[in-house]
Amino acid sequence: MELFKSEIQDIQSLDINETQVTLLRRAVNYIHSVVENLYKKYDRSSYELYGVIRDPKSYVIVLRGGSYMHNYPKTGLRLRMGDIYIKMTITYTSYDEEPTIYVDLISANGDMLSGNEIINISKKIGLIIGSKNVSLSDGSGLVNVCLGSVFSLTSLYILSIGMSWYNTKGFVSPFFDIEMQHNHRLLSLNIVDFLIAQREYMFKYINDKVLSAEEVNNEKRRRMDKFIFEMNSFFEFFEKYDKKYPFFEDIGLFLTRDMTVQEFFTRIKLFILRVLPKNRSSVYKTLCSHLDWLFGNIDVEYIDGEKSEEEIQQQLSSLNPMVIAYDIELSYDIKNPIIPTPLNYNISHRKTARKRGSSGRSKKQKSVSKKSKTRRTYG
Repeated sequence: MELFKSEIQDIQSLDINETQVTLLRRAVNYIHSVVENLYKKYDRSSYELYGVIRDPKSYVIVLRGGSYMHNYPKTGLRLRMGDIYIKMTITYTSYDEEPTIYVDLISANGDMLSGNEIINISKKIGLIIGSKNVSLSDGSGLVNVCLGSVFSLTSLYILSIGMSWYNTKGFVSPFFDIEMQHNHRLLSLNIVDFLIAQREYMFKYINDKVLSAEEVNNEKRRRMDKFIFEMNSFFEFFEKYDKKYPFFEDIGLFLTRDMTVQEFFTRIKLFILRVLPKNRSSVYKTLCSHLDWLFGNIDVEYIDGEKSEEEIQQQLSSLNPMVIAYDIELSYDIKNPIIPTPLNYNISHRKTARKRGSSGRSKKQKSVSKKSKTRRTYG
């Protein structure tokens, strides 16, 4: 099998001027050098690079590859790391105007090429060819290695820092300020109030054209009772396992009903991004199933960025105030980038006396925990 396969169609046949041809060739050479460096650094993997003419005004660049088996000595796990996949379409609207770049698909492999590095590659290509901006549609997610499901990074980031992961990289919608104003209010809410409001908002999708008003109310009541039971089970799980497995508290995954939305999802985000990808033990699988339930009960109201500001405001005013509002169509301004400041929440972890790699708590810690009747809290 060829470890580095490259097929680049002749750029000269595009209906663009000579300057645009020269700049596009530089961009292709740049991404070619990126793949060569990956190939040299990770010779255990194979890569493919394609440059395809879609029509006389459009050129598609595709980079894919990088899948390999990775060993985690401390856990004894052997996991297949996902493929790197980048697909971007460069479009020339007229003979002399600046081209546009649309990133169709991104799939990152953190060990080789992170999502941040892929974003920087797309920005660099935009800079090379003289594009005004780089656009994409936010479908960001993180694979749950325990169950094979996907956690929504959009919801996770908005509920922990007030904006999406792409927003922090300068990719924003036309009404980003309006979104932030709406979403920032969610962060200080109580987590239980927030989750219940999310479920109540979803009830609006119950088909009331078939059912009578009484039947609709009964169905809503039945669903709410089921949700309350599941929510109680969710919190009881963490109360139980926080006592049984002290490492939950050590890694910051200490979740209670009295937390704000921001603290709650900040702790989950730190756990998912730092700890989860390397663990697939039974307790982690149970934990992941609870997190799956949580993300399945968070709703996002998608905003249409092509509407007027007045229409957007009307849409938001009709929303449940506890629902996330977000426009997934984002753009990065290459010449005048906007890099918003996230609302970070600082969590201080409990310092333990245990040695690295050891299991269980020290004798001193055990004696302290037996005497103490109050649950430890964080600042």
